[in-house]
Order: sequence, then C-alpha cells, then structure tokens
Amino acid sequence: MEQAPSNNDTIVLIGTGMGLKNQKAIADALTGRGFQVEILENPHKNSIASTENELSRKRKWPRDAYVYNKGQYYRVVDHGKPAEGGCVRVGNGYLMISDVACDPGPEFNVHAETRQRIRELVGEQAQAIYGPETKAYAVHSKGLKSRAGQLREGHIDYHSCLLPNAKILLVDEKALKDDSYHRMAKAEGLTLIPYDQVNDSDCEYPLNALVVPDEGKDVVFYDKRAEGLTKILSKHGVEGIPIDITFEDDTDESGAINCSTNVRRAIDNVDSDYLLGLN
Repeated sequence: MEQAPSNNDTIVLIGTGMGLKNQKAIADALTGRGFQVEILENPHKNSIASTENELSRKRKWPRDAYVYNKGQYYRVVDHGKPAEGGCVRVGNGYLMISDVACDPGPEFNVHAETRQRIRELVGEQAQAIYGPETKAYAVHSKGLKSRAGQLREGHIDYHSCLLPNAKILLVDEKALKDDSYHRMAKAEGLTLIPYDQVNDSDCEYPLNALVVPDEGKDVVFYDKRAEGLTKILSKHGVEGIPIDITFEDDTDESGAINCSTNVRRAIDNVDSDYLLGLN
C-alpha cells in the first residue's frame, strides 16, 4: 500500500467557486493545521494570494479537473468523466466511482436489470485509465438530488464521504436504496454509516468534505453547520476541522468544500495549470 504523504508534502489547491471569503476560510483552516495551500485566482476579482507560494490560477472547482491516485495524476481533459474528481473517491488500493461516470450507450439505463452491466462497464473503463490492476467500485448516483431538491447526480462527493484510513464510509441515506455502497463497504471492510441531514441546519452538502491524509490518518475539513458529521467524527476518533462557511454575492452554491479543492504533492513538482487543463 502506498504510504500516505505527510502534510509537509501535500499542497491543497483552493478554487474560487465558493467565493473569496470562503476561499480564505478554507485556506486558513488548512494552513492552521500545517498544510500548504495554493490559492487559485478568481477571474473576476483580485485573488487573496499574497505570497510567492500561493500562486494564482483561474479555476472555480479544481476537483473537476483531475484525480490523484497512487502517485499519478489523471486529467479529465485526457480521460473524460472517469477522471473527474467529483465522480471519484480514492481509497487505499481501490476507487469508488459514480455509476454515471461512463457512457454505456443508449441501449442501457440504470434500472435494476442493467445495473450490473453498468457497474462492469465503469470498472472496465476505470481499468483502462488507471491501470489493469485497478479495483474500482461503481456506486449509485443516478437521479440523486440535493437537500433543496436540485438534481445532483454524477458527483458522488455530494452524497458520500470516504475516510480511507479510518475505514469509514458515510453515505446519504437516500443513496442507500441501491446496494452498491453496501457491497463496496463489505468488500473493503469499511464501516458504512447512513447519514441523515436532519440536524444539519441549512448545510446543503454536509458530506462534501475534504479528506486529507496525514501520517496514515485522515484529517477532515468540513462545513461547521454539518452537526451530524461533527458527532460522527468525534465518536470514531477522526480529526475534524470545521470551517465557517458563509454565503456572499460571489458564492456559487452548486458546490462545497471538496468541490473547491484538490491536492498535489510538492515532491512531484507538477504544474497546477497543467493539472487543471489550462496548458
């Protein structure tokens, strides 16, 4: 198993999708915990980047641009939706991928009689991209909606949060009508926790949290309004860092903390513009 990078090697890219105030709040939480950050430039306003190490880039949702897995970067511009970070949660030795992350053709749908074939196709496409040894689990996201009733299918980080080192999988209880999450949890020895948003005030995407490894443990950065998540992390001894998220005029409410971040390793010396598909 690949050794998780230390926080001194992890650089977290922070986009502008949630607005500059929230961008700064996320950056402050990360740097306060000892992680390096790279501030991405807002194309309409001045960036909060103030040092040479916090370079500016034009991207709202860096999670959409690539997947980092086993020391490699897989760009969506090269591989399409299976490399779109919101469609993928990376575990220790396996991938959790949205069941709409591939195009199986017009003869297929995701009703019960074809779900197994959909899962097979997702797995086949994942192996073609990430390598033939890749273990990939296709999980349900088709037709899922946000708390406000907006269609949010495809991106599984709206509905799930994987803690690879703690071996915990949190899933919105609405998504558990399909057995795909249960099957993956059983196969990987994960504790599956159904998540109920009833106590989460006005937090639209409580499970859209950023999970960063540090010395073999998970550090979870999340919206502090997700009271249910606070309780679960505390109960299971997982380090959680709540962030005060507010909504301003420049806040795009279609995403949250995980959507607006992504990671790269300092040791890789890879250009962020390249990862984001800007060059």
